Amino acid sequence: MRRTEIINEVEAQYCRAIEQTPSDWWPHWKYGQLLEAFGKSNAASNQYRLVLNSIPHHYQAFAVLGLLSAKAGDLDAAVSYNLESVRIYPTFAEAHFNLGFAYHLKKNYDKAVEHYSRVVRLVPDRAEAHNNLGLVLFQQGKVEKAQKAYRNGLKFVPDNLDLHYNLGIVLQEQGQREEALTELHAALQIDPNSAKVRKILSAIKRADR
Repeated sequence: MRRTEIINEVEAQYCRAIEQTPSDWWPHWKYGQLLEAFGKSNAASNQYRLVLNSIPHHYQAFAVLGLLSAKAGDLDAAVSYNLESVRIYPTFAEAHFNLGFAYHLKKNYDKAVEHYSRVVRLVPDRAEAHNNLGLVLFQQGKVEKAQKAYRNGLKFVPDNLDLHYNLGIVLQEQGQREEALTELHAALQIDPNSAKVRKILSAIKRADR
């Protein structure tokens, strides 16, 4: 059976389940996740909205709708959905991450820092949050704080390539060549085939000639 046929059959099974129990929110939730995995974001969003029709306080559905809105370019909707998610569940890290992402895209850097910072307190080993926090701080010109964000992330996720790489970039920008090389070589040890790490290392070597 071809992949398309498998997808169609699985979708048909969910549709039958929904028809049999139309008041049950769970098939809508699972079907939404399936559609999202298949790249059908609009259809997935429709299923998540049906979940909210049954359970208006489903904070995860609000957060997912917010993330899908951000990916679709509707940043105002992304913020609105995720703010509702954290209103219902103030310590839901995923919604705070989504808010950081949306505010970052909106160039509201203070708000992005606020929510990314909340994420790293709630989930200290979430490398992506540390990386994004460092990037926003760097974009604000807060270089020392950006370095601190990357170093703090490495305390919890020492084998994360991006944290070493981004810290190396910031250090190089600040003229701290030796420290930058240390971080970049640490990144290369994690992934010896990383094109971006090899590229920046080559650029530094060319600049030294």
